[in-house]
Amino acid sequence: MSSIHADRGPDANLTDLIRRSGLGDEYAFTRFFELVFPIVFAVVLRILRDPSEAEDVTLEVFVQTWDQAGRFDRSRASGSTWLQMIARSRATDRIRARHRQRRFGDSLPFNPVDLPASSDTPEAAYRRSELEMVLRAAIRRLPQDQRQLIELAYFEGRSRTEIARVLKQPLGTVKTRIRRAKANLRAAVDPER
Repeated sequence: MSSIHADRGPDANLTDLIRRSGLGDEYAFTRFFELVFPIVFAVVLRILRDPSEAEDVTLEVFVQTWDQAGRFDRSRASGSTWLQMIARSRATDRIRARHRQRRFGDSLPFNPVDLPASSDTPEAAYRRSELEMVLRAAIRRLPQDQRQLIELAYFEGRSRTEIARVLKQPLGTVKTRIRRAKANLRAAVDPER
């Protein structure tokens, strides 16, 4: 598996960008995101083999890196190694959740993917629960067809292929409608964007 070596580039030091992000520097985090997003996406895609799911997990990786950047310890790992560990861990967690969902079906009263990570600080857990409330309210306001797609994809952990099969719709149609639903959610949560 190829490594993320963005911290060796002449114009940016990945480790420094992580450190500055941990101090709340949004510009540093934006630069970090732009620098490594394609590489993180490639690592996650290689594991999941589903571009749409890999995109979602890649965004989860960046949420986690923002939340944990302040705890990054360069003496324990390089920035690229730390980022790869998070990417692989998130992708592996998604695969495990997928397998649990298939094994237990609807018998679980929750989606294991939705549980907060045990390493969350109380502040991060609070921000996550606050965001979850806003998202759930926005989801309730979506048109029924879009709400159904979001629930199948994110609350039941189904892949785009599974959703297409369940709804008896073409895969391309499902992907387009999910993208549209996500755009509507983003607009509802952050109207200025």
